[in-house]
Amino acid sequence: MTNNITFKEFLSMPFKLLSLQNYPEVTISKFPITLPEMNLWLTEMNELLAQYQDFVLIYPTFDPLYFDQAEPQSLKAARKMALAWFQENRALLKIKCRGIILPIKEDDSDLPIIEIHRDELESFYRIPTEILYHPKDLTTLSSALLYDFWDMPTAGIHKISS
Repeated sequence: MTNNITFKEFLSMPFKLLSLQNYPEVTISKFPITLPEMNLWLTEMNELLAQYQDFVLIYPTFDPLYFDQAEPQSLKAARKMALAWFQENRALLKIKCRGIILPIKEDDSDLPIIEIHRDELESFYRIPTEILYHPKDLTTLSSALLYDFWDMPTAGIHKISS
């Protein structure tokens, strides 16, 4: 922990792109698509990695229209910045992050693209990455990833990764 603050105070510190409200579930509020957003997100990720262990990272619902709003050069530069950060921090992230959760839209219309993203993310991060089919199962799926416990009698929860 940082000097002179309690764990409870640290949890309440103002993160803007990451929510630690339901820690160990760490929710990304939105994808960073500009350089300032990416810089903020990476700063928050650095703080998360420095202060926490055994968390699950929950991505926001994928919205391709959101990325269409981004200025292409800014988005490319932000992605390049993120890639450099991940190359440098992948080993530490793999130790501290127990899994990544990708929610799907309520109508399941994005399931095919999310399945592709799941495979890509798991290959890149080398961290178990799972699809959240039903919001009510978030706590169960988070626990399964955190504790590597997959024998839960919950319909619809299954381990996809090997």
